[in-house]
Amino acid sequence: MRKIIVILVVVFLVALMALPVSAQGNGPAQLIKAGWLCLSFPSLGGVYCMPPGAFVSSETVTARVFDTLDPNASDAPYIGTALFVRADLYNGQPCPQQGLDQYIPLDFTGDGVMDYFGCWRR
Repeated sequence: MRKIIVILVVVFLVALMALPVSAQGNGPAQLIKAGWLCLSFPSLGGVYCMPPGAFVSSETVTARVFDTLDPNASDAPYIGTALFVRADLYNGQPCPQQGLDQYIPLDFTGDGVMDYFGCWRR
């Protein structure tokens, strides 16, 4: 049953990612107005936007990625998605979109403990 719920959540997130950002522009600013969390990651080269409540006990999170370092940009090229897997569920699996490199460890809280591992899906 839990596996079915996880699959449904992943399918829902993928479907959500297919929705258009906004008729008034393409950028993280529109998503922030809609309640999304958009964070700039200079080391990863972009702004990553996650849907409202994405990190509340989520096993995986799909983020929209924009080619800008300004989360308030109203017009920024959309360059793809990234998949974040909760750290306790990551088992060293390769990221096929990155040439089978391992996922990138991410510390979202700044406490030195990896919270999620990320994989580019451009």
